[in-house]
Amino acid sequence: KYDTIFNNNYQFRLINLKFYLSDINLISDNNNIYLKDIHLFNIDDENTHSLSFEIEEGNYKGLNFGLGLNSEQNTTTPAQYELDHPLGLSQNTFWAMEPSSYIFVMVEGKIDTLQQNSFHNLTYHLAHDDLLKYIEFNQLKVISVDKNNEFNIDINLSRLFNNVDFSDDLPHQRTASPLAQLLMNNFASCFEIQ
Repeated sequence: KYDTIFNNNYQFRLINLKFYLSDINLISDNNNIYLKDIHLFNIDDENTHSLSFEIEEGNYKGLNFGLGLNSEQNTTTPAQYELDHPLGLSQNTFWAMEPSSYIFVMVEGKIDTLQQNSFHNLTYHLAHDDLLKYIEFNQLKVISVDKNNEFNIDINLSRLFNNVDFSDDLPHQRTASPLAQLLMNNFASCFEIQ
C-alpha cells in the first residue's frame, strides 16, 4: 500500500503505521515551551502528518518529545475521551488486557524474508509504559515573521528492522520483551530532523 523497504535479507511492504508523540516541547535558553500533550500520527490520515503552533519570535535550540505515552496518559481509557480524540475509541489503539495499554507504535505490513516475492503478514504492536522513548533534536532555529519557521522531521523506516530476528514472536505480556525494546529503539532512531 505504501513504500517497500528493500534490504539484503528482506523486503517489507508497509500497510499501516500509527504512533503516538507526547509532551512535545520547543527548547529555548530560558525554558521549554510546551506545545502539545498528545499527537497520534496515522499514515492513512494526512491531517495527522503535520502539526502547527503559534509561538513567539526568538531563538530556539531544538525540539523534544516522547515516542509513546507517559504513564499518566497510558492509564486512561478511550471511554474518557471523545471518539475522535487521539486516545478515543475510534483510533483503535487501546489494548484492554491486564494491564491495559495504548499501542504506542503500530507497524503492519507484509514481509518477504526469502526474497522470492513470497510475502506474509508481519505485525508489531508496541505498548506498555516501559517502551516510552524520549527523542530530542538539537538544531538552532530562529523563529521570525519573515523566515521559514518549520521543523521538518522525516521517518527513515529502513532502520526499523536492524538486528531483528523475524522468527522471534512478539508476546503480549505485562512488560516489554527484548524484541519490543529493540523495535522501539530502532523506531526511535528512524526520526531525522531536516
